[in-house]
Amino acid sequence: HVRAAWLTPIMEVISFMVTPIPLIACLFAISLGARARGVRGVGALCAVNLVGSTVLNQVLKFIIQRPRPDVSLRLVDIGGFSFPSGHSMAAMAFFGLLVWLVWHRVRDPRLRTGLCALLCIAIVVVGFSRVYLGVHYASDVIAGFCASLIWLAVYTKVAGPLLAAPERVD
Repeated sequence: HVRAAWLTPIMEVISFMVTPIPLIACLFAISLGARARGVRGVGALCAVNLVGSTVLNQVLKFIIQRPRPDVSLRLVDIGGFSFPSGHSMAAMAFFGLLVWLVWHRVRDPRLRTGLCALLCIAIVVVGFSRVYLGVHYASDVIAGFCASLIWLAVYTKVAGPLLAAPERVD
């Protein structure tokens, strides 16, 4: 009941933001920005995170093989299995790792909190867009978020220390 003609293109753009081309562009920008600040390895940390979460998503989809919602409900054409949502997993993995990096590296508490809030909103909006577009059930999105949160908890414990000791910067 929340669908509106003006909102559909916005949801399509939001959904598009966690596809390979925009994410690779963001990885490149993050890597350049980190290098400019003298921090090495952030781009690789983010890239390996995305690859790992994508592999996990594909394994889970292959094991579960849940069909997508009925084609009559979809606003976009898409194939493959529904559970868990790959876009939701990518959003949580990518923006969630950025939350972790911001939390450990930004000194100003207001800036740190604001950036983390914006990144969290981005995660939720991507998940909502997938349900809005009719390509996932809400449970697919929630499962994608949960799977990526588990992935991030493990990944940041293993890969996080490979970066220089986290220190806050302006």
